[in-house]
Amino acid sequence: MAQDIASEKGTKIMEMIFSSMLGGNYFDGKVLGIFFEILTQLLIYAVMFSGFYYMAPHIDGVKDTFAQIKPAIDQALGQIISWGLLFVVLGLILYIVYAAVCGAIVTKAEDANKAVQPLVYLTLLGLFSSMSLSNNPDGIFAMIMSYVPFLSSFLMPLRLIKGNATGLEAAISLIILFVFLLGSIWWIRKIYPSLILQTDDNGMWKNMKRALQGIKE
Repeated sequence: MAQDIASEKGTKIMEMIFSSMLGGNYFDGKVLGIFFEILTQLLIYAVMFSGFYYMAPHIDGVKDTFAQIKPAIDQALGQIISWGLLFVVLGLILYIVYAAVCGAIVTKAEDANKAVQPLVYLTLLGLFSSMSLSNNPDGIFAMIMSYVPFLSSFLMPLRLIKGNATGLEAAISLIILFVFLLGSIWWIRKIYPSLILQTDDNGMWKNMKRALQGIKE
């Protein structure tokens, strides 16, 4: 996502697009396009899992083991379908939105990987926090982090599966994530045109500063 956007900067195509439509609308379309592309891949995996789920009880050598773990799978699926799916969708959109910003900040496509590193670190933090949750599900760290927007999509579904969170706690975390996502989209839609049209190699933070100054003006 970030590298794709960075490669578009400074091209004649972008100038033509921004002369015929609002930059915010282009940003919306870009995010939705990537989201549905990822969603399609996830649906393919879901179909494959569904096929295995319904075929496993009839396969010799697998059905006995599957019968033992099926209750745990059903419990996890129940939580994922009810709450986890919402957290995954909103969390995915949030990461896509900020990946777009990372790509728009840089002026060279090869710098996109460097710009997206903060998101990579957040993802790793979410994964490592999920591992620590397995060892200490009642820990204060896991509880607090399950309300942080970039991490809640990792931790809150796990807390629900393990029975360490209530529906009210999940709802509060989801509302925080949703409000943060809406605020991020509103803010990024305003600075995105200024970022994507910058071609001077002044560094990521200077480009961001110029974009923010463009809003004030």
